[in-house]
Amino acid sequence: MVFSALNSLIGIIGLVTLIFKVFTFIDCLTRRAELFPAAGKQTKVFWLVILGIASVWNFINSSPIGIINLIGIVAALVYAVDVRPALRDLGGGPRGGSGSGSATGW
Repeated sequence: MVFSALNSLIGIIGLVTLIFKVFTFIDCLTRRAELFPAAGKQTKVFWLVILGIASVWNFINSSPIGIINLIGIVAALVYAVDVRPALRDLGGGPRGGSGSGSATGW
């Protein structure tokens, strides 16, 4: 019974991390490429490759415990808390919008 609950919890955590990684990948996909170097960040292609690999690996191996998935979570977190806000500050909203009209920032 305990193992079943633990497996369910690990499965839920794996699904949440997959959704988060896919969200960051799609968000990166919608940003203009020239803003990444202007914000002092790695290129858009770099982030798309990292976040894409992280998302695909998480889809193949849903356990959030593996080292590759942990690295992917860290990469998605770095994108979400560092790169994404820097791009928004430069007016890099999705599809080139201003990014300042959002009340929530997400």
